[in-house]
Amino acid sequence: MKQLVKSSLSFILSPFHLEVVRSNPHTLSGTHLFRDLRILIESESPMCMDVGANRGQTITALQRSFTRPVIHAFEPSSRQCDNLKTSYTSQGVFIHKCAFGSERRHRTFFNYNNSCLSSFLHLDPHSENRFRAIGIESEERVQVTTVDEFVRENRIERVDLLKIDTQGSDLDVLLGASISLSTGTVKVVMCELNFVRMYEGQGRPDEIITYLNKHGFFVVDYYEKERQNNTLAWCTALFVRR
Repeated sequence: MKQLVKSSLSFILSPFHLEVVRSNPHTLSGTHLFRDLRILIESESPMCMDVGANRGQTITALQRSFTRPVIHAFEPSSRQCDNLKTSYTSQGVFIHKCAFGSERRHRTFFNYNNSCLSSFLHLDPHSENRFRAIGIESEERVQVTTVDEFVRENRIERVDLLKIDTQGSDLDVLLGASISLSTGTVKVVMCELNFVRMYEGQGRPDEIITYLNKHGFFVVDYYEKERQNNTLAWCTALFVRR
């Protein structure tokens, strides 16, 4: 009967280029990012660090996935940070105007015309970068700290999720989280991997994976995959302590 139902649904959905895939909600799927996060994070009130909050996409997803998440969101762009403070006023969400890196310092942040691309890095002019023509709208000096410093200064004992989406600087952020990673304070890492030349000086996927492996974190799966010329261009990767 199950096979008959699946065959019938597949026939109906095929004109829409959709298919039926069996998925157990209690096991990792490798396709549903936040469903898998709920399995990896065994708490309804996880402590999450959202590094590179942008417009609050991750904040919203976490609030939908967990009952009472505690979210520290970090955004270096003044405009985006002000928007976040206006949009997210619920209990348990804390917005910080700062950035993370490998050391404490001030850096110039580039606000691109597409805010999702804003970064400390210049867009790579290489032809494989489809965003290379996007211009810079403004620049601003921002405070950079480290994950380890924030954890220590705020006496945080557990970070259930360290999410990093910093447009090419994810490795730099991880370098500043070495103590939190190696001591087990951080439980799950979510970060972006760029397989094409998007930013000048961006961290390579193999460097990020090797660094996290060194600290006891291994790949759960790749999600939100984007392809270019039939190869993987970028994706979101989940890592968990083995």
